[in-house]
Amino acid sequence: MKQIFRDRKGKIVVDDVPVPALDRGKVLVEVMYSVISSGTESRSLLSTKEDFSQKLKNPLSVIRVVGKASRKGLPSLYRNLKSKLSVLAPLGYSCAGKVINVGDDVRDIAEGDLVACMSAEYAYHAEYLSIPRNLVVKIPQPVEMKDAAFTMIGCIALHAVRNVRVQLGEHVVVVGLGLIGQIVVQLLKLSGAKVYGIDTLPNRIALAKKLGLDEGIVLKPSYQLEDVMSWTQGTGADAVLVCTTNTQHDILRKTAAVC
Repeated sequence: MKQIFRDRKGKIVVDDVPVPALDRGKVLVEVMYSVISSGTESRSLLSTKEDFSQKLKNPLSVIRVVGKASRKGLPSLYRNLKSKLSVLAPLGYSCAGKVINVGDDVRDIAEGDLVACMSAEYAYHAEYLSIPRNLVVKIPQPVEMKDAAFTMIGCIALHAVRNVRVQLGEHVVVVGLGLIGQIVVQLLKLSGAKVYGIDTLPNRIALAKKLGLDEGIVLKPSYQLEDVMSWTQGTGADAVLVCTTNTQHDILRKTAAVC
């Protein structure tokens, strides 16, 4: 079967690999749609062996590594680092397809079911996937399979909003109005929040306003803190969600300052 990888030089490779084995607790899925997440995967292409040592010199990178170890455990962190440093690292994490076989201990998923698949460790850009049962979900009618392929991305946005625990009428700032940021804005509005968006692209702000964004500004080098303070009548934001791969220290520091 065909599968998409990233080599250690940051180049895309389409390779022929065996169809994955079906283990207990897993389902074998023929992939019909696989989502290219431009922000996440572009960042992955930069995570090559040549620049890895440089990243470790960045305090923010070290903090992220420690954070992942505490949240997911060392085995998961090891697999993630091994993938980043391998000759060919798989890409993809959100897709949809048809079940063609199930493990003998899987009872609630059957051959022929249409499912959405998620996980950066299993839901690759590949023709077939062997994926744990808890990382697939049946696609309900009348949801189209190509739309269901975005399930993992929707889950990321939903998980972020749940962590905020937003209350009715609270002010929330969303930095980055790409795909996940646009979904976050809509979920926050459904939660009763007042939402302020920040992005470098005016067209993204315009789209977010059509989807419910209350106010938005184009990010400039000065990062207009006074605009956020004015919008919140001097109280500051109740929460800020950073939905961008841009994690420059200055942006994170000023983001914290508006809370």
